[in-house]
Amino acid sequence: MDNVNIVQVKQRAKQGITRPFYCQADNGKWYWVKGQDAGKSGLCYEWIAGRMAQDFGLPIPCFIQATVPEDLIKYSARDDISELGSGTVFASEHVFGSQEYAVSNIRDTPPEIQVKLLMFDWWIQNNDRMLDEEGGNVNLLWLPGSKEVKIIDHNIAFDSSFSNDKLVNRHVFRHAMSQIAGNSGTETGTVMLDIASRLSTYFSELPEEWTETAGSLPDFSFGRMKAILNRFQNDSDLFGDISL
Repeated sequence: MDNVNIVQVKQRAKQGITRPFYCQADNGKWYWVKGQDAGKSGLCYEWIAGRMAQDFGLPIPCFIQATVPEDLIKYSARDDISELGSGTVFASEHVFGSQEYAVSNIRDTPPEIQVKLLMFDWWIQNNDRMLDEEGGNVNLLWLPGSKEVKIIDHNIAFDSSFSNDKLVNRHVFRHAMSQIAGNSGTETGTVMLDIASRLSTYFSELPEEWTETAGSLPDFSFGRMKAILNRFQNDSDLFGDISL
C-alpha cells in the first residue's frame, strides 16, 4: 500500500449519508475521504467492492488507503473533524470536471456499462444506485466533455436488506435489464467466479484497525460475503443463465 498522509481538510460534502471530506494528501492529489463516521465495516465494504469493480472493468476513480495524522485532528478548527478521525481512511481521488449524474445522461452512457453496472450492483447487493424522474441517490459522476461515467460510494454493499424488487424498479439502469440475457453466459460467469475467488486477497489488503472492529459485527464476515458472491451460480431468476 502507498504511504500517503492527509495534510489538509478543505470542506465536506453536503450530500450523502457519510458526507466524505474533501482533502489534500502529501502526494499533491485531492481525495474524497471517509473515516470514522463511515463505520469500520463501511470502509471495508468500500475497499472490497472497489477492488471488485476494478477487476470487473467498471469505471471507478482511483482510490487508496491513506492516513490522517492525529495532529491534523487535534489542531483542526472544524466542529465535525471527529467524524473524520485519525488513522487509516478510505480516499477516493477527486474527479475534476465531473458533475452529478442526471437522468438525461442515461442516453449517452454506453449500453455495455449500463448492463455491467446493473449486474454488479445485484452481485454485491447494492441498492444504493437509484434514480428516476423524482430523484434518488445515484452515486455516479458524469464527465460532460468526454461523456464518461464514474461509479462511487459502496459503503453499504453486501446489504442484508437488499431487495431484487428495488433494483428492478429503481436502479438507474433498470431499463437495461432486457439486454442482460444477450450479454450473460459462460464468459461472464467465468469472470465473476474468478473475481469471487480473489475475495481472500481483497480481505488481506484491509488494515487491522478496520477489521478488528468490523469483525465483531454479525453481518460482517468472509463467509457471508463469499456466499453472496457465489450465489450467481445458483440464482438465474433475475439475469438468466450466467452459471458455469
